Amino acid sequence: SQTIVDTSLGKMMRVNLNITFPALACEDLHLDVIDIAGDSQLNIEDTLKKKKLHLDGTIFSKQEIEVETNQHRQMQEKKEQTLKDELTPDYCGPCYGAHEEEGQCCQTCDEVLVAYTKKRWKSDLLRYTAEQCIREGRD
Repeated sequence: SQTIVDTSLGKMMRVNLNITFPALACEDLHLDVIDIAGDSQLNIEDTLKKKKLHLDGTIFSKQEIEVETNQHRQMQEKKEQTLKDELTPDYCGPCYGAHEEEGQCCQTCDEVLVAYTKKRWKSDLLRYTAEQCIREGRD
């Protein structure tokens, strides 16, 4: 089998792709194109269609997407409220299970990260979830 491409300058060629990325968020997918003459089109979005998939490959329904969007909105509102709340003088920040002794407080994001490091626990997502990190603007 042989494929021949017309290399005439000034003509556009339609290319259809159907690619599934099972572990890539839609917002992280971008398409850039460059032709043989070196002309490029960056971040093509107008004709790119992205569909969010379940782990089994089925497409998310509009209702499921709305529910997920509302959950994210509620989480963001909670983060914003956390930033507004004043800490009481007797505040004892949680260590999220990584405390070395009962009653230990983690007052700062760094203290939470250190506690996780000592336990050799994965701490990648703490910046986005730990109230101390959110309060310090590290999310």
